[in-house]
Amino acid sequence: MTDTETAIEIGKTVAALGPRERDVLLILARRLFMGQQRYGLLNPNDGHDWRRERAEEIQDMLIYTAIQELSDSTKTGG
Repeated sequence: MTDTETAIEIGKTVAALGPRERDVLLILARRLFMGQQRYGLLNPNDGHDWRRERAEEIQDMLIYTAIQELSDSTKTGG
């Protein structure tokens, strides 16, 4: 797919979504843009071990979630 075809398809797909779904996409697009500014254009074949990176990020997310749960329970006395 060409860049133009991709842009058109993205536009059509986004237009078909509801406002909350578009909000989710905006959050993700901003995150991608932040990564682009920090690391340059996305290159899936840049030598990263993406499976390892993904596993580490999932583990971090689970840790952050557990910490938040612990924090919430100590605030409520649970």
